[in-house]
Amino acid sequence: MTHLVQSFTFSQSTNETVRHSILSPLFPPAMVCYLNNHGPERFADIFLGEYETPETVWGKEMRRFLSSKIAFHVSDFTARLLGNNTLLYQYCPIAAVEYEQLRNEIFCHQYYLRHLCNEQLYPDWTILEPVSFLRAILDTWRLELNKKPNELTTDLCLEELEITDLKAEISGDSFPLAKVRKAYFTLAAQFHPDKNPNGRERFEKIQKAYEFLTSSSIESSEPNPANIFLLLRSQSILFKRCSNVLKEYKYAGYELLLKLLKSELDDPEAFRKETILITLRSRVVLLYGRECPPQCG
Repeated sequence: MTHLVQSFTFSQSTNETVRHSILSPLFPPAMVCYLNNHGPERFADIFLGEYETPETVWGKEMRRFLSSKIAFHVSDFTARLLGNNTLLYQYCPIAAVEYEQLRNEIFCHQYYLRHLCNEQLYPDWTILEPVSFLRAILDTWRLELNKKPNELTTDLCLEELEITDLKAEISGDSFPLAKVRKAYFTLAAQFHPDKNPNGRERFEKIQKAYEFLTSSSIESSEPNPANIFLLLRSQSILFKRCSNVLKEYKYAGYELLLKLLKSELDDPEAFRKETILITLRSRVVLLYGRECPPQCG
């Protein structure tokens, strides 16, 4: 499919399909994977419908939001086009669209973990590629446990966009987005790899700075117990449903389990938390040992 053959890399994702799809800045990664796995006709059904399953979350509010983001991105060109309909559009990558509906979701490999873990609604949801799914869960878990503060700051991002006269205009939630957007368009056109083969590294820095300044959310620099709970719970489900496949492999998550156990035991409030991870950690180990005994050492 053409969305995978463009000269494009979406650096925010570790999923190979998402990384190489030109649609990744526009759609949630689940939608990109759905298109790749099920084809354009089934994707069209999802795009025009209302869905909330382990494989996709999409609805009319998300469609409207996407439409408004695209309209805003091309608004300058749209206004000029009304005066001259022979103008050529100068391509500039759109910043990744952030959907409020997905703020508390973890998408891993091909599934939203919160929905996959809801066994009352989805008790027998088919899990494809269980080995790759387990690897993706462990990779996500490792990233969660090793979270670090974001190195980007407003000042550094303004400097990256070569904006020197904007700091005085920033007050509370008031942010002069038009100037930031203009600076991004100018620099992105100059350093985009299609026009400047040596500009990829600078272009990626420019894009990250723009996305940081225009983002509506601030990512926590601390491991999130709710996320870790879903990652552990997903492994339990995976071991129960796919033990016949996973028993051929050694479990690569013991180091992470030990790191989690140490952090929980070192926390005097561990057993007073809303999410007690030690119990679930033990369940993961017991399930793996019971369901996948040949290579559990």
